[in-house]
Amino acid sequence: MKWPREHFERLQIGLLNLLDSLGSNLAHHESKEAREFIDAGEYGLAFETICVCLTEKSIIISRGDFIDIERLGRAMELPETTWNRLSVHHYDEEIS
Repeated sequence: MKWPREHFERLQIGLLNLLDSLGSNLAHHESKEAREFIDAGEYGLAFETICVCLTEKSIIISRGDFIDIERLGRAMELPETTWNRLSVHHYDEEIS
């Protein structure tokens, strides 16, 4: 199946927004590697890099970030095993 150009533009924007949202959860070199894959149009590799880094470091991500990750993974038709091991913070609000 040939994807329209707009599909790839949405993936690129979604991945860049995800990297911005994750901020310091990824080390500079990890974020840089993912951005290099995005710049090269290797969106699947960028996505896998992000997921592996988060999983290996047991980073707890927000529910919103997880939803974005799941949406991107499904849009790329990647297996759920790519993202289903991520640790998700189930309460995004600060607890006083």
